[in-house]
Amino acid sequence: MSNLILNQFTAYGRNRQLVLSLNSEKLLPENAPVRLTRAQLEELDYRKLYEAYSSKGRKSKVDPSVLFQVIAYAYQCGIYTSRKIEEACRYRVDFLWLLDGKEAPDHATLLCNRQVWLTPTKFYRAGVQLALAIFEENK
Repeated sequence: MSNLILNQFTAYGRNRQLVLSLNSEKLLPENAPVRLTRAQLEELDYRKLYEAYSSKGRKSKVDPSVLFQVIAYAYQCGIYTSRKIEEACRYRVDFLWLLDGKEAPDHATLLCNRQVWLTPTKFYRAGVQLALAIFEENK
């Protein structure tokens, strides 16, 4: 009986993985908060942030401005630890959309960026820029 069943389908081992591409654009509603957040954060001036990155050494997997947007959106969602942000970047559609299909940054990259390059002063300046942009938009 088991031979009959095995002849009707192809058996795959557990070590294989089925990969499905997701179109996060279709999965994410038009009024999703991440869309508004990204639109506002794209208006910021990221020159100071780019200056913090060295032109020498290896290139970052994720653009610094996108990494900033991911961290800012994570804070907006109440996610503060680098490991939780990494998890959100791997599994949540809104974070996948924010990353534009690029590979999720690991927690060490997120931690390093927050501690070294996204110092409170730079984060505060970006926050002030964002607040001014929102204020100007609502005039």
